[in-house]
Parts: sequence; structure tokens; C-alpha cells
Amino acid sequence: MSDILLIDGDIIRYRCAFAAEKTHYLVTQIFEGYQQYHEFDTAKEAKEYIETWEPEQANTWIRKETRPVEFALQATKTTMEAILARFDNPLYRLCLSGTTNFRDSVATTKKYKGDRPPKPKHYKAVGQYLEEQYGAKYTYGIEADDAIALDAASLGESVVIVSTDKDLRQIPGRHYDWTTGELGRVSRREAAFNFCRQILTGDPTDNIPGLEGVGPVKADQILDGAQNSVELMERVRSAYRDYGNARGWSEDKSVGYFIEQATLVKIGARFDDNA
Repeated sequence: MSDILLIDGDIIRYRCAFAAEKTHYLVTQIFEGYQQYHEFDTAKEAKEYIETWEPEQANTWIRKETRPVEFALQATKTTMEAILARFDNPLYRLCLSGTTNFRDSVATTKKYKGDRPPKPKHYKAVGQYLEEQYGAKYTYGIEADDAIALDAASLGESVVIVSTDKDLRQIPGRHYDWTTGELGRVSRREAAFNFCRQILTGDPTDNIPGLEGVGPVKADQILDGAQNSVELMERVRSAYRDYGNARGWSEDKSVGYFIEQATLVKIGARFDDNA
């Protein structure tokens, strides 16, 4: 039986559209009465250079260069061809997130994805290219990774999830990261652990707060020793209960906050799902 690739088109869309954009960091400084200029490829390099000078002696200027849309489309074609060539005559479904998302109404503590930077200039063009050339389908009410998770649950062992998004590691089965070439398997226990870990940490990328002060290391400590998915979730619920108690919250408020965060991070959630 041929492999069925469930491809996260959102990741490809962003990466290939951003590939056509280059940010340059120009540092100006005064040295012995003369102004000098130094250009860097990353903000980190510019910052490290400035730290060697007095703050008032150096300033950073940002200049963004955008290449023609053909550059982004060629990057998209190259990426898709490389993914499909990795497998022997695979079937595939390519998913893109539509404009509606049930999480927008679930997120009451913070706006869902409220801190996202502007989309790259060629974002729309890459989406159209994926739709026209590779049959990408848009979701309605859910995101691309939700659609992938739901398909994975129904299609069985022939599925390979193709993405670099750590969120999809909540889904057991085979996973392929085209940027590293790694094809591996996520066990059911590992998937449950990843889900519970993310309820605790939240997801800053999507503006999901989780528990304040709980990062990956502390989350691992909370979950360490749990034997199964039931025990994992008991650890999470206990952590949320303690969090609410420390803030003088009612039981209803603590439970409501837990349900909100769990629903937001759960991949494969649907409108009528309970966390």
C-alpha cells in the first residue's frame, strides 16, 4: 500500500514566502570623530557587535529586501518536489488553514495568535500556487494541523505526517521533517506526553499563555513518573488547581482556565470537542 502523506501546507507557505525576504542589519557608530557602517545578516550578530561599544556610540538600522515572487514560487516547487521524491509514489493531501478558526472564540484570556508578525509579502501568491499546482485544500473553522490530525486518525498506519511543527507531535504515528530528512515515529505515550506538556507551557508563538512560570523544564518535572495518559492528565489538572489556588481563584475559574488552555493547544480539536 502506498504511503499517504498528510502535508502541512501552512509551514511550507510561510517558509517559502519568507525565503524571498532578507533583512539586513546596519550598525552605525562614531569612532574617532568619523561615522562608520557595518552590515550584519542577523539581529544577534548586530547586537553582539554593539555590545562591544558604548550604547550611545552605536545604532542599528533595519533594511528589508524582498525578491520577486518567482523566487518564492521556485522555493515552493523545490520543497514539494523534494518531499514527494522522498517516498515511493505516495498519495498525498496538502492542507492550508482557511480564514475561520474556532479558537478565536475559545481564547478569552489572550487573543489567539495576537502577537504574530505581519505575513510575508508573497504569502497569498504561494498559497494560490500550492492550490493550483498541488491541489491544496483549505480548511473551514479549524486549522491545517487539525485537519491533518483528524485524517491521521481515520486513515491508519499508511499515514505519514509531513511537517516541522512541534504541535503535530501530539499525534501518534509516523512523522517526516523535510528540513532534516528525519522520518520517525511518535508513540501514543509520547503523543500524550507532548499534549500534556503543551497544556502546561502554553505556546508563545500562538499567544497561548498556559501556566505562568512553567517552561519545558518545569513541565517535564511535573509530568515525570506518570505511567499513562490518565496519570499525565491528573498531573496537569493538579498543576492548574494549584495555580488557581495560589491566585485565590474559585474552582470554576480554575477549571474554566484549564479547559480554555487545553482546547487551544489540542491538535485535532473540533467545534464540539471537550478537552
